[in-house]
Amino acid sequence: MNRQAAEVFWKGADWWWVEGASVAPLQYADFACDVETDTLSAYGWIALSCGSWLTLWVNGQWIYHGPPREVAPWQYYDVLDLSPYLLSGSNFLRLRVWHIGKRTQSHEPCLAGVLLKGKLGGISLDDKRIWRAALCESQLPDPPQLHPCAGFGEHVDLQQPQAAWLTSPVPDAWGPPAVVARHPLPGRERLIPSDLPQFTGSTFKAHPLHQKAGQQVWDFGEEVFGFIELELSASRAVTCDILHGESLEPTGLPDYQYAGGDFRDRLELPVGTRRWDSFEKRALRYLALPDAVKVHHLAIREYQRPLEEIWQDRAESLPVTDQKILAAAARTVRLCCDDLLNDCPRRERGQYNDPAVYGKAFPLLFGTWAPYRRWLRQYLRGADAEGVLRMCYPSSPHQGVIPDFSISFARSVLDYTESTGDLETARMAYPAALSGVASFEKFADGDGLLCNVPGWVFLCNSFELAKHPRSAGLNALWASAWESLSVLAKT
Repeated sequence: MNRQAAEVFWKGADWWWVEGASVAPLQYADFACDVETDTLSAYGWIALSCGSWLTLWVNGQWIYHGPPREVAPWQYYDVLDLSPYLLSGSNFLRLRVWHIGKRTQSHEPCLAGVLLKGKLGGISLDDKRIWRAALCESQLPDPPQLHPCAGFGEHVDLQQPQAAWLTSPVPDAWGPPAVVARHPLPGRERLIPSDLPQFTGSTFKAHPLHQKAGQQVWDFGEEVFGFIELELSASRAVTCDILHGESLEPTGLPDYQYAGGDFRDRLELPVGTRRWDSFEKRALRYLALPDAVKVHHLAIREYQRPLEEIWQDRAESLPVTDQKILAAAARTVRLCCDDLLNDCPRRERGQYNDPAVYGKAFPLLFGTWAPYRRWLRQYLRGADAEGVLRMCYPSSPHQGVIPDFSISFARSVLDYTESTGDLETARMAYPAALSGVASFEKFADGDGLLCNVPGWVFLCNSFELAKHPRSAGLNALWASAWESLSVLAKT
């Protein structure tokens, strides 16, 4: 569906929130719809978007988390097939919607609302009269901030079983959702369909590693990314801080304060057994919980783009060492793609220029250029009037620029075009690539070399050291970019 078709699709649609709610930052709202269907003729689909993130369950089954982030004036939405999850008789559709309401490096605030359209049998799911809504009481509004760049953790009150509302009739106290806006929203006028299929993933179980400083430390055996599944019990009411990190400190605990962060989630546990499934994704290898709780189940349910590892088709013909290298490469690219395509709050959720480095691995490992194409098109939406790319994307436009990322974009477009023959994307990207390179001419000195270029220069990760007054590496990139543009112009 192109942008024009998307505008027609959503014309006149309403944004909903909870009737009478005083909207506040870090607020969650729940939406519930109970529908009767006949399996013999049941079919259904739903299209969803929101200002921050939402999760959809159908008949108690976790279906979807999204939408992908985008920058103003763009807004992604997803269309999901409900038919595989429908039952004969009562069907329970449940949405939990998070309104962050704060600007961070990883997030641009949008409306506290959910945009919904769909059909279930002969019923229009965008009829707000069949839905009920209430503010979520279990998600508390004071979670720890993981990092100034990386969003927030969760603070959850598990006094009530978390999953009870997923397959129970809608409480009488809930009311119909309120219409808070119409589409298009000011500043978010352009709804675009997500260009990726529904996501899949594997489940990784953790294993106990050791006990240190009153904490039990668990190990997933490798870097994992996804939603935490945790079942635990306590003999007394306790506040349970969950520490997570990608490495261990010398103390033996997860390095949850990596790079000045505070990578924790917090559970308020009553006496007895409770299950917690994180609303947000986490990236980690190690996780620690207090000795005061007993862990019955701990796993990560990954949620990723279904990339098919075609390299495995010829694995048997390769030396064992090559197989290990390719397996590690495929896993590494998957982990990197989670920032690129699917958002994971461990780094700063900024895509930076990573795909320019590992982009050619997509066809070799997975037989597709689709993730790389998406990255190119997203970066185009993040360019300013001069074609200069923002420092992180998707992210706030006020973060500054990294000159070598903008300059090398022309080479990235050329590599993609020569490998795929996709002239549509090349034509779309060329004007921004050209103006982005040309915009640095004002920093050329009498020798025609770039000098004292503002912004961070990331060559060799040396930041300012490589720049002043002139950077040989940056000037080599600039010359290469002009050469790439010359080839593109003739394509």
